[in-house]
Amino acid sequence: KGQFAQSWYDQDGATGDAPEEDSQAMSFSIEGRPFDVSPVWFGHTADLRLGGQYDRVGTYFQSLANNGLAGDRDAYTAYGNLYWGALATNLQYVYETNNVDDLEAVPTDSLQNLSLSLNYTFDPLTDGFEWLGTPNVYLSGFVAEMGRVDTPAGYLGPDTDNLTTSLTLG
Repeated sequence: KGQFAQSWYDQDGATGDAPEEDSQAMSFSIEGRPFDVSPVWFGHTADLRLGGQYDRVGTYFQSLANNGLAGDRDAYTAYGNLYWGALATNLQYVYETNNVDDLEAVPTDSLQNLSLSLNYTFDPLTDGFEWLGTPNVYLSGFVAEMGRVDTPAGYLGPDTDNLTTSLTLG
């Protein structure tokens, strides 16, 4: 799947001094299933999906159709989803940078994010416990590291060096 868009943006309108900026956004993704026929492991059918995606949104890209789109980013994503019986898992890695137009006065930062989720759904409860529904157990977590790739000469802004981790069990 692929998408491409271009925008022309003039921050101060036709009467101002700032030049009109043109910018592009694009997204390409691919997903596949490595098995023609879903394998059966220990009596349960398995479904494995692997995929990747590339997203690039220019520094000055603006969209009326999607005004919440984060601009100035270049992102590569790889992921895998496994569904096996009552177990569902997801593993995803994202590498993202900013300053995609290589502006001289702007630093370039990177973000790496590795996330994992596991979910197991039990059979629906019976014998007077139907009102409790279908119980499930889940575990999810991520590690995100942000760092500076390039600092321009004379840049006086803050440095970037962050590490965030999270683990949730429910």
